[in-house]
Amino acid sequence: MAMGLPIADAIDQITTSARVLDAAAEKTSHAQDFGSQIAQAVLRKTRRSAAAVVCGAAPRKDDDEDADNDSFAELLKKAVQRKSGQKQHKAQAERERSRYQQPQSRQRTKGE
Repeated sequence: MAMGLPIADAIDQITTSARVLDAAAEKTSHAQDFGSQIAQAVLRKTRRSAAAVVCGAAPRKDDDEDADNDSFAELLKKAVQRKSGQKQHKAQAERERSRYQQPQSRQRTKGE
């Protein structure tokens, strides 16, 4: 007797429990594989939002080709660079610099 049951019944219960646990483990491992699903969703979202950010223009062909070849980290890095205000800030600073000219020194008089 095992677990208060005849051996055959105990073995049947253990094998049934093993099957149930195997099925649960399969479901759990499939559910935990959400990293790739999240990566795919973010890629789809970044492609749409990148197209919307570029003044409503359609995504460029080279972006789609690069997206297929680059890793997720590279795509994220490129998206951050596009959204970053550094380039815009540099262009704005250059426009402001060219807008205001430095005052030229005046010629000194004999009395100075």
